[in-house]
Amino acid sequence: MCREKTDWEKAMEFHGHICVGLARGYRAAKVGMEILDAHRSPDEELVVIAETDNCGLDAVQVVTGCTMGKGNLIFQDYGKNAYTFGRRDTGKAVRITVKSLGESFPEFAAIRDRVHGGKGTPEDKEKIKKMQMGVITELLQGSHDDLLQVQDVQLD
Repeated sequence: MCREKTDWEKAMEFHGHICVGLARGYRAAKVGMEILDAHRSPDEELVVIAETDNCGLDAVQVVTGCTMGKGNLIFQDYGKNAYTFGRRDTGKAVRITVKSLGESFPEFAAIRDRVHGGKGTPEDKEKIKKMQMGVITELLQGSHDDLLQVQDVQLD
């Protein structure tokens, strides 16, 4: 007997690997859909305005069903880790900003910045590998109040 993949498994498969960025976008999308009382969009019922094109956007596409090709995924490059999720039938929308890693996970963020900046030690590289799954788990399961800023907005 086969079971259907979870949205998280589908997002990992679509993106190609597991990472903190994917988990951040996934959590934002799940919370946005929950607040809107919405389900994955087979057509154009939902709209997403993405202010970033990082890893998390892949998870947003999987969870919401919004894509550039359908015209219901709009990219506005503001360089912010934020997404607006809206329902076209009700006009209800919510803007979700993902809090910085430094705010939510300061130790992880500091080590990651050193490693990505080319100044990380071999110990830093090992530590970040070990910490990553814990951070991802917290992103997926922790209180969204600690991870996200949620604001009601209007669709234009």
